[in-house]
Amino acid sequence: MSSKSENPGLKPEIQEKLGQKLKEVYADVVNEPVPDRFLDLLNQLEKSDNPDKKSD
Repeated sequence: MSSKSENPGLKPEIQEKLGQKLKEVYADVVNEPVPDRFLDLLNQLEKSDNPDKKSD
């Protein structure tokens, strides 16, 4: 077994590639539309927080 005195972290090239892939995945998720069911739930919560608010 050889002893490693170098940094056990990832090489900068690998870190950069991982960062790029993470940004791509994040951008895909951010650009997805919000499901109608989720919007309905948010509207219900908003109405319960503001009972005086008129419904649309």
